[in-house]
Amino acid sequence: MSRVLLMCLAVSLFGCATSHVVGYTADGAAIDEITLKQSNVYVIECARPILIDTGTAADMSDLNAALADLGLRPYQFGLAIVTHAHHDHAGLAKLLQSGYGVPIMLGAADADQAARGEDDELKPQNLTASFLKPWLVKDFPQFTPDILVSAPIDLKPYGVNGTVLPMPGHTAGSI
Repeated sequence: MSRVLLMCLAVSLFGCATSHVVGYTADGAAIDEITLKQSNVYVIECARPILIDTGTAADMSDLNAALADLGLRPYQFGLAIVTHAHHDHAGLAKLLQSGYGVPIMLGAADADQAARGEDDELKPQNLTASFLKPWLVKDFPQFTPDILVSAPIDLKPYGVNGTVLPMPGHTAGSI
């Protein structure tokens, strides 16, 4: 347990974005996992890559470094899918959208939360999360998603044989 806490503390203080392939789409596109300070994001390497989640507002340099390792730059993304409007998943959505022209997809029921730029009441899912909760930043740059998910959305127009589904639970707008 103390080893896990030390690792979480070291990553949060010093960062160490790493990436590795965790799977492939049905069409054979690689899915890369990028480990950031507080969360993981994923890249689907299709013709116009798709970013799943964005990390915290403080993760841009680590994200850029991991993307460079993959031969990518933020402006190359055809879409960023934000799975829910919490600071560790939506923190860079505004910058990617306004600074790099990346369209942002978010669950419709989280749109008000994104417009406020703050987490709802966090419900830790494990002991480590309960320990870290009082020290977490709970806000992020406000944004308005380009695409709202309230029903299944086909990703074929974005180059992936897949579907984004509403999955309320962690937040009302989880996808």
